[in-house]
Amino acid sequence: MSQPHPQSSHQSPSHDGSGIDLRFRLFKANGVVSLYGALDATTTVELLEDMRDDEVILDLSGIKSASWAGIVKFHKYLLGFGARIKLRGIPSDIYRNLRLLLDKSDPLVIEDTEIEVFDPLDPKKPLEIKRHPIEDLEKLAVSQGAIITVAPGRQVLGIAEYICPRYFQSRGAPAPEFGHPWCKANPQEAIFWFNLGHVLSNTFSLGADLIESSRRNLEAALADVTILFKALSESEKLLGVAGRQIDDQRVIRELSSLTQQIAVFNQIVIGIESQCRTTLKDLQIASWSSKIANPEAILKAVHDFVFVANAQAIQPPEVAPLLSHLDLHAEKQIGSELLKSLKSCKDQTVLAKIHKAFNLMTMDDDDALGDISLDIEIELASLKEHLRLARLHVAAVKSGQTLLRRWQADVQYIKACLAGVRANSTPWTELRDGLFAQWRARDMAPEEIKVYSFYFPDALYLGELIVDGNASTIFDPTGEAIELDELLDADFKIDSSN
Repeated sequence: MSQPHPQSSHQSPSHDGSGIDLRFRLFKANGVVSLYGALDATTTVELLEDMRDDEVILDLSGIKSASWAGIVKFHKYLLGFGARIKLRGIPSDIYRNLRLLLDKSDPLVIEDTEIEVFDPLDPKKPLEIKRHPIEDLEKLAVSQGAIITVAPGRQVLGIAEYICPRYFQSRGAPAPEFGHPWCKANPQEAIFWFNLGHVLSNTFSLGADLIESSRRNLEAALADVTILFKALSESEKLLGVAGRQIDDQRVIRELSSLTQQIAVFNQIVIGIESQCRTTLKDLQIASWSSKIANPEAILKAVHDFVFVANAQAIQPPEVAPLLSHLDLHAEKQIGSELLKSLKSCKDQTVLAKIHKAFNLMTMDDDDALGDISLDIEIELASLKEHLRLARLHVAAVKSGQTLLRRWQADVQYIKACLAGVRANSTPWTELRDGLFAQWRARDMAPEEIKVYSFYFPDALYLGELIVDGNASTIFDPTGEAIELDELLDADFKIDSSN
């Protein structure tokens, strides 16, 4: 039997509000590498290098949080790993985003994942999370069709092409066989509303997750920045240095305030995400249940969804002033006056106190002054790096804000059009086309492209020119960006007739 082989990253410890340790770490036993903690943009996925083998089985059931950037980084690393990779125990919320990156040709093998299930005959029962082998789900999809029931009273939330990797980014999935009479008569409209609900849920979660993962990284950066600024301040007092170029107290105060605001905001987000998933369950029941005779049930579920979303209540913390403040000091030399004074200081007692302030190794009596200056210079460089990382994490919060504001714009547009659709005064296709046009007009983030194209492969059709700053990028149905020059070099002709 193989011995357990633990490894951990050397990043600062990070915890969520419940005290769960979110440091990324690995534990290998019996041929399976178990992953724990969080996947985000700062995760040291390179720890997996020591686990390299002809075949590597990764168990993700210990991953408690994963941002979009973390999932992209993890997926990209695995693609270049040079071994057969099998993933198991993928949490349901992580699988919802990971699948946006997969297609049927992806070399990663998904052994099993958590799925959301519910009882279609008892809508009041809450969603349950169950772990299930992908191979079994794909077999059920072949025998049952788009809607998969894993056991009596346990229907999978979502259709087969959302769940089974063999159908990702392809058109070979089982066609929906609706149970609702209205859906049977209007299959294109029915699947549009169904997919729309999933798009809104997925994009909301991406924006919210980005903000929350940035909060955790900010807390780690803030802890380091606070300690180093305190050491700098104490050392400056010891040497009589004044006139620092950066307002450290303002930086610490505003970073701390931002993390607290995000923590409060995240509690609102958790409630909305839960309500959205429940409403998706209701939408699926309304679409596939033959027992619901009211043809209004579908549009009522959509109506409930956009009002549950409650876009007006989503107000992410504002970060623009903090970003401006950090940018203002980005190029300033932190501690330059301290270093100048340090080089002329001969008082070994003062130097010893400075060493203690920066928590350096104990200084020996024969330590050279030059070495002391070098040690402090390294610490000041570390402070500047932590400030740079803090700035990047604040910018990530701003990106999450942008995603949520676009989501708000989509919800508001749907709300404005839905009354007309319900009253039969506005064709549903008018709402659809207007929404797709709204997407195309954006400078879309990569994650937005992936979500839109996963659920609506034709929404970002290759024949449509997307204005994204330079108006030079076109998107194909898989959501990949293609430079216009590449298309021309390939003698590709854009069909502008659509």
